[in-house]
Amino acid sequence: MHFKSEKIRVGILGMGRASDFMNPVLAYPHTVLAAICDRIPGKATRALKKQNIDQGGIIVFNEYTEMLEKADLDVVIIGSGWSDHVPQSIMALERGIHVFSEVPVTVTLDQAKNLAQACRKSRAVYMMGENSCYHRHIMTVLGMVRDGLLGYIHYAEGEYIHDCRYLLDLIPWRREMMYSINGLMYMTHEIGPILDWIDWDRIVSVSAAGSGSHFRDAKGKPFVMETRLTMQCKTAKGRLIRLCQDFQSPCAGYHHRYIVQGVEGRYESRFRSFPDQIMSTLLPDENEKPHWTDLSQYEKKYLPDIWKRLGDEAIKHGHGGTDFIMMHDYLESLWKGKPVRFDVNKSLDMTLPGIMSVESLKQDNAWVDVPDPRVW
Repeated sequence: MHFKSEKIRVGILGMGRASDFMNPVLAYPHTVLAAICDRIPGKATRALKKQNIDQGGIIVFNEYTEMLEKADLDVVIIGSGWSDHVPQSIMALERGIHVFSEVPVTVTLDQAKNLAQACRKSRAVYMMGENSCYHRHIMTVLGMVRDGLLGYIHYAEGEYIHDCRYLLDLIPWRREMMYSINGLMYMTHEIGPILDWIDWDRIVSVSAAGSGSHFRDAKGKPFVMETRLTMQCKTAKGRLIRLCQDFQSPCAGYHHRYIVQGVEGRYESRFRSFPDQIMSTLLPDENEKPHWTDLSQYEKKYLPDIWKRLGDEAIKHGHGGTDFIMMHDYLESLWKGKPVRFDVNKSLDMTLPGIMSVESLKQDNAWVDVPDPRVW
């Protein structure tokens, strides 16, 4: 790929969640953190201080368009509110600037179509940063699945439980988007690993159902989003996937839980909070008797090289090391001119089932089709 200087020039928008990527960007040997941006005055410089980063040659902006025009960027990392992801991504793509966007891609079909079409026209590359796909245990299981240890995968589950109500005053867009839409909009963390395990056998239809209950905000107004939501999904090859989301019920910490069931074996994770995790596989032994085995026994063969090389450094960074591993993988792909791990089509494959869950709930849990972005 062609870059504007001897190193990849990166800009970061949004000094909340996206500020966690500053140190991983600085750690990659072929990048320069050229600029950071946040519309709240002073937030960007505070983020630098919090991350113990010397501002040096990093230019600070309050306006995104100004950063795009003046910072001479090769890549922009977008960490704004959900409804802004696509418009801001398209602005960069139209300028030939590569885009790394936080999850989900979008919350509307119209924006999804606009992004897919913008990517077709642009010479730049888009990727949604689904960090769950880079977890140590998720990538280990991916190696096992690809090697056939579990046999044909016919069923999978994903569950995300996290009481986020305390964040609503700190991060207003969460109230405006997450809690004001009744649907499983934030399940890319579960859908991504599952689709990776089944070799991107696309989800083609979904049926969602809710608990019927609604927690209330501090003013007594009920949230639009039901307390607990579930969704069944069918894939193009007939596989069944079950998803569960709850961002309101009281719980200690948060957890992601996965099950992947093959005809030869089963994997389950009980993932409460970083780094406390219990991971097992149910595989037959030499006497053909299924038994549970800790996943660590398979790491020597199936833990990917990127974790073996960078794991000690990665674990010092956010989300159990996934932020560091993911950003290194993304930047390495750009630097070497290889395809990024999740192009716009795969990014939308993770996002569109959630958008269509909203329609299913409106239609009294009806099965609804999930569009294929490849035909847009």
